[in-house]
Amino acid sequence: MASAGDVNGDGYDDVIVGAPWYDHGQEDEGAAAVYHGSATGLSLIPSWLGESDQKYAHFGESVGTAGDVNGDGYADIIVGAPGYDHGQPHEGAAAVYHGSATGLSLIPSWLGESDQENAEFGSSVGTAGDVNGDGYDDVIVGARLYTNGQNSEGAAAVYHGSAAGLSLIPSWLGESDQENAEFGSSVGTAGDVNGDGYADVIVGAPWYTNDQSQEGAASVYHGSASGLSLIVAWLVEGDQKTALFGASVGTAGDVNGDSYADIIVGAAMYDNGQVNEGTAVVYYGSASGLSLIPSWGDESDQEGAGFGKSVGTAGDVNSDGYADIIVGAPTYKNGQVNEGTAVVYYGSASGLSLIPSWGMKATRKVPFWRFGRNGGGRKRRRL
Repeated sequence: MASAGDVNGDGYDDVIVGAPWYDHGQEDEGAAAVYHGSATGLSLIPSWLGESDQKYAHFGESVGTAGDVNGDGYADIIVGAPGYDHGQPHEGAAAVYHGSATGLSLIPSWLGESDQENAEFGSSVGTAGDVNGDGYDDVIVGARLYTNGQNSEGAAAVYHGSAAGLSLIPSWLGESDQENAEFGSSVGTAGDVNGDGYADVIVGAPWYTNDQSQEGAASVYHGSASGLSLIVAWLVEGDQKTALFGASVGTAGDVNGDSYADIIVGAAMYDNGQVNEGTAVVYYGSASGLSLIPSWGDESDQEGAGFGKSVGTAGDVNSDGYADIIVGAPTYKNGQVNEGTAVVYYGSASGLSLIPSWGMKATRKVPFWRFGRNGGGRKRRRL
C-alpha cells in the first residue's frame, strides 16, 4: 500500500492498496483500491476499485502515487501487473489512472508493457518525481526479470509526463548488465539528493553480486534538464553474502533539515549477530550527492525478523519540520510467530533517532500474519 496523493483535489490525501491475488471473474487477476481522505480520516469503503480482468495478471502487486503526470492539479496513481499477458506471456504491465474533481478514472489513461516474455514489467512502480524539470511528474517502472544480453538482469524504465499525460516510449532505461541481478525489483524517486532542482531516482538490484554472492546493490541516477543520466551517480553494495541489499529502496525525505533529500535502503536478509535479522540504512544527500557511507542504520536484533523488507519515508508525522522514516519487519516475533512489526524513527537537526519513536506490533493474534510486509508476496520465480 502507499499514498495516492490527493486524487480528487479536496485537500485531503488518499491511500491506495493492492490485492494481487484478488479474484472477480478471473483467478488471481488482482485489484487495487483507493480510499479517500477527509476531515474525519479515511473512508471505510473504497472510492475506486480497479481490476485487470485477466487471469494471473496479479494487478496490484505494486501500487503508488504517480504524482501529477498531466499537470491538471490532481494526483494520479500507478498500478503494476507483472503477470499480465499481451502478446508475450508474463511480460507485465503498468497502468496509470488520472485524478479529477470526481476522483480517479475507471479506464487507465496510460498502459505500458515490456513486450518481452517473462520480463515481469510492473513488479515495482512509483513516481519518479520531475526528473527533467518541465513541471510534470514522471513515473518509474521496474521489470525485475528483463533480459537484454544477460538473463534476468532486470531493468527500470522512466516515462516523462506532459500536458497530454505520459509518453508511450520510455525516456530512460537502465539495466544491471549482470545475469540474475534483478535490477528493478524495487524502484522509486530519490527526491533531489544533490539540490540541483531535478528529481533523482533510485533502483534496487537485490541479487547483484560483486565479491559477495547475492549481496545486492542500490543505484541512484541524477535528473537534469535533459532527463536522467545514463551513468549511475551513486552505487552502494551490501558487502555481505545473500544480504539482498536493495530489496527495498526509496526516498527518506529530508531527515536532518539540510534541504537535501536523503535515501533509505533495506536488506532484509542481513546478518549481524542474528541470522536474517535484517537492516535498514539511510544515506544523506549533499551538494555533491549522496554519501557512500550510511549516516544512520538499525537492525532488528532478532533472528529471521526480516527488518528492512519494506522501507520508506513516513513524511513528517510529528510536524517538527524534519522527515521521518518507517521500516517493516514482516517476520518479527513477539508472542506470535511471524506476526511482524513496523517502526518509525523521527528526524531531527542531528538526523534520525537511534531508537524508534513508534513501534506497532500486529494486534491480530494470528501466527504468520506478517504485519509490515510490502508487496503481494507472490512466489519468487527464477528463469
